[in-house]
Amino acid sequence: MRSGPPASPLQPGTAPLGGVPGEPDAASFRLRSLQRRVQVICLSSAAALLVSMLIGISARVWIATGLQGLGVVVCLGAYWLLRHGQIRLAIYGVVGSLAVVFSSIVWANHGLADPAMGALGGLMLVAAMLGLSRRAFLLLVLFMVGQVVAVGVANLQGWYVHLPRPLTGSRVVSHALVLGLIGLFAWWLSRDLGRALEHADAETMRVREGAERLEYLSLHDALTGLPNRMLARERFELAAKDAQRSGRQLALVILDLDHFKLVNDSLGHPAGDALLQAVTQRLQGVLRASDTLSRFGGDEFIILLTGLEEAVQASRVAAQVVQSLAEPFEIQGRVVSCGASIGVALYPTDALSFDDLVKRADLAMYRAKETGRNGFQFFDRSLHETVEQQLGLDADMRQALASGDQFYLAYQPQFNLANGACVGVEALLRWQHPLRGAISPAQFIPQAERSGFIVALGAWVLDEACRQAKVWREQGVALRISVNVSPMQIRRGGFAEQVQSTLAAHGLAPDTIELELTESLLVDDGSAAARTLNALADQGVQLAIDDFGTGYSNLGYLRRFQIGRLKIDRSFVAPLDDVQHDEAIVRAIVQMASSLGIDTLAEGVETEPQRQRLADLGCRHAQGFLWHRALPAEDCAHVWREQQAGR
Repeated sequence: MRSGPPASPLQPGTAPLGGVPGEPDAASFRLRSLQRRVQVICLSSAAALLVSMLIGISARVWIATGLQGLGVVVCLGAYWLLRHGQIRLAIYGVVGSLAVVFSSIVWANHGLADPAMGALGGLMLVAAMLGLSRRAFLLLVLFMVGQVVAVGVANLQGWYVHLPRPLTGSRVVSHALVLGLIGLFAWWLSRDLGRALEHADAETMRVREGAERLEYLSLHDALTGLPNRMLARERFELAAKDAQRSGRQLALVILDLDHFKLVNDSLGHPAGDALLQAVTQRLQGVLRASDTLSRFGGDEFIILLTGLEEAVQASRVAAQVVQSLAEPFEIQGRVVSCGASIGVALYPTDALSFDDLVKRADLAMYRAKETGRNGFQFFDRSLHETVEQQLGLDADMRQALASGDQFYLAYQPQFNLANGACVGVEALLRWQHPLRGAISPAQFIPQAERSGFIVALGAWVLDEACRQAKVWREQGVALRISVNVSPMQIRRGGFAEQVQSTLAAHGLAPDTIELELTESLLVDDGSAAARTLNALADQGVQLAIDDFGTGYSNLGYLRRFQIGRLKIDRSFVAPLDDVQHDEAIVRAIVQMASSLGIDTLAEGVETEPQRQRLADLGCRHAQGFLWHRALPAEDCAHVWREQQAGR
């Protein structure tokens, strides 16, 4: 569990000649074949008539000789038309003219006993070979039959009697020529029929193989050769019926490769494809022959485990899969590490249908990613309840943004540690739900990130912050506003243009706002983010790194970005009263930033000793509860005015 009809002769009057629409090669081949037939028929008939004519001259049979000469002229004329591309006209000309010539010879010579009678039969073979239309062929037959009847009636009634004449050498030669031509045409016709049958057999075989190939491709993944979602569904239906009869369980396992995008982006898509094929081979070595391994697309695989007595068997297989994929792969001469996050759902315990099992296994897989990746999780009801809550929260967020009266911004002032001046504010998103009250950003921001709604929400935050900045400017309040930016906003593209258009719409200078970025964005998407953010920095927009120092030790990205400020995470600020280790970290951050010409701001300052120590260490700015919590816009303006008045 792992892994046409025969070609018909040309029919004059059809377009293209003898061809099939959409098949120019076949039509061209048939056209060339027809041209060769007409050429041979014209030349062989002309040669036979010429020999017969010469014999007639020696025998002094002048009428028949003249008619035979006319036939030679007709055949050569048809050949001339053929050479000039007039195929239809050549066919009708040679067939019709020869019919008239041979009929005239019958009347002029020996009547029904003349060799020309046999030539009339051969002419019908010629007409069949050239593929005359049904109507033209019927007219030809009626003409010949009419001639035979007319000659017979004329002789019987005595109107025109053909007296028997002694056998001569010319008649023997004429009979031989007629029979030879008929034999040639009959052999040629039989050969064409044989070729048509062979072509029909080959075409039938090709169509059958094509249908089998299409059926295979419709049920299998082209890259790995594994069953696709459709075939996996079919096999699940069969396995589910068997499980119902036997009382056993099935396990549906969803496997998603960790950091596969990094392989694709760094080594290229061919390397990614090679990795998927290597993963397929390794998984097939772990699974039983009765299990089904399928690929759903991208870097997602599904494994159907059948005939399970208990859930622990699925747990063992999942552990073996995790262990096997934890071993490095060699791809295009490079060593690549690629773990997997796995979710498991059981039939009939968790769900009865294929689609429901896939959903539940998918939820478990995302739980595995959230708990550290490179592991597996079984579905449980709490996951379903969590997803229902997330879906409800997502719907409420969209409604809140549409209504325009639930989201709002609060602003936490930022101060210069040297002189106490209020130099800016950080815009913080808040949500006041009409029924559920205040909802914490720690609850709805992660859900907005998961659903992608953070892009629309982030655009609203930027616009609202710029609107407030314009109001403050008109009131004479000079405060720069820091706005948090999600990595997804930048990855979607067009972010630089969005910022520039928003600033222009409110008539603000670029340095009015500061964009706070995460270290993960700069490290994981360095090249793409650098182009966008450096374009903004070139325009004068300030850039800051939020929660600096919490996750990454490689600071090479600071050279690629025009960073203006590092925001020291509150986890380093809180212990400054008595923890020397954290003081050393803060000192190192401040000194490094100073050497690079980058400003520093400490978050979460709550005590005077913390403020004093940060100032002693050289940190320039800070924010926190020591001064103010997040305030409404009017209160922030009041804080700034009071401070300006006291200076």
